[in-house]
Amino acid sequence: MSNQLKTVLLLGLLTGILLGLGFLIGGRTGLTIAFIISLAINFITYWFSGNIALFMYRAKEADKDKHKKLYSLVNEVSKKAGITMPKVYFINKEYANAFATGRNPSNSYVVFTQGILSLLNEDELKG
Repeated sequence: MSNQLKTVLLLGLLTGILLGLGFLIGGRTGLTIAFIISLAINFITYWFSGNIALFMYRAKEADKDKHKKLYSLVNEVSKKAGITMPKVYFINKEYANAFATGRNPSNSYVVFTQGILSLLNEDELKG
């Protein structure tokens, strides 16, 4: 099952739960209010999920001069995958973590922590 379909099903289920609670609490008026709230939540979740993740982790765009190797690594991997190079972000924390976020290739981000850059070599980071 594709990730997009899973996302649509999950958001649909959450919307259904919210609508059901709205109806139970406030009848037709509650249902209408819950519908408006669910539309707002789904819109925000779809359009801003990548930015929300970056904000939660306090990620900053990686400095191109300071992280030249990281930029070249991401560029190499994205070319091999045949995708647009994502924006590279950095988290100045010692725990080892890396993740990708964004809703589509033109709004994509790859995030690395200081800990994972210290722990892994270039070949391991490519993986």
